[in-house]
Amino acid sequence: MTPRETLLKNGLVVIDQAVRPVYRESLLRALVGVFRKYCPDAALPSVAWDSPEFHQRLIRFRQESPKLFGAMYDTLQNCVALQQMFSDPKLLQVVSDLLDEEPAGLTTTGLMLRMDPPFDERNSLAWHQESSYYIQNLGTLNGLVIWSPMLDIASGMGPVEFCLASHQSGSLQVEHKQKADAYTSEQFRVEDSVVQRFENVAPLLKAGSLVAFTIHTIHRSGKNVSPLIRFAAGVRYHKIFALDFLPGRVQYKPNLDVGRLTSTSGTTP
Repeated sequence: MTPRETLLKNGLVVIDQAVRPVYRESLLRALVGVFRKYCPDAALPSVAWDSPEFHQRLIRFRQESPKLFGAMYDTLQNCVALQQMFSDPKLLQVVSDLLDEEPAGLTTTGLMLRMDPPFDERNSLAWHQESSYYIQNLGTLNGLVIWSPMLDIASGMGPVEFCLASHQSGSLQVEHKQKADAYTSEQFRVEDSVVQRFENVAPLLKAGSLVAFTIHTIHRSGKNVSPLIRFAAGVRYHKIFALDFLPGRVQYKPNLDVGRLTSTSGTTP
């Protein structure tokens, strides 16, 4: 089967070597640079996506300075390194083939570099559909999610879990749970009784590969029980020529509290 045929059948497809190393390297430089801004006194060990010492320093920073870690996270979510990664002509061709749409007919939302530390509960997402969070397209095959790890994902790192062929159920009415605080994630949970109808899979991806899935494919965050952060870049592509596309604009909301905190601490000019 072609990748598109696999996507149509299963609701997801794995594409090997889809993200060029140069983009992962650029994103790593952005992460290190922003980390040094918010934690200038940190003695950084050798820096690589899979460096245990680097991971432990970031985990400690998250525990000791949650506000600054959150500022670092927010700063990276729309950085040029991410935009370059998901605008690469090679990757856009993959997406174009999967969605059967030319690149000029696509837009992106929800660019992110996820950082899922070991044994995290507050940001782990339960079973859900992406269409609950991103409503730009209503049609199952008019929106596509890309999830690409920055380092090889072993089973203990909590690979994303999927319900095979669950996209065929369309958009589901689900329970909505608001954020408990500034550091937890909003939840649109699909009931276990629905999940039990489907076979579950959890692809173990290599760095530079990706899993593409539809906006209606049911999935959840895996449980990371390793000593490392699960770094993965993600994006949503939408077909803007489709009649079901809902137009909108991205609005920037600065975090003034963290801005005052960093400016008075001397970590920013």
